[in-house]
Amino acid sequence: MSNSTNHQKIAKKLSDNPDAFSDISNALKILGDKWSVLILICLVDQPTRFTDIEELLPKLNPRTLTTKLKKLEKEGLVSRQVFKQFPPRVEYSITSKALELRPVIKELKAWAKKHCTKD
Repeated sequence: MSNSTNHQKIAKKLSDNPDAFSDISNALKILGDKWSVLILICLVDQPTRFTDIEELLPKLNPRTLTTKLKKLEKEGLVSRQVFKQFPPRVEYSITSKALELRPVIKELKAWAKKHCTKD
């Protein structure tokens, strides 16, 4: 089958269902960057402090970590709990919405192990 025929079939599918890719596109807007899924993995087992995430992901710039945590919190995937004590303590947790991603992350890890070389 030629590329032209494949493109025509894809174009037909999209014209029949213009939202065919919108759901996955929206998910990738949230999770498709280099760090978001890795941050969620850090939080999956227990609430975690900012400095602990930094230790788990040493190549992640603190400013970027702050930005990503805010984005994930806005999307309802991470919750932030501030403890009123001195010095202040903040813990981040994965939400039930994000826990639904566990099987997806598990499959992604298996695929990466099979097909990707280490950095």
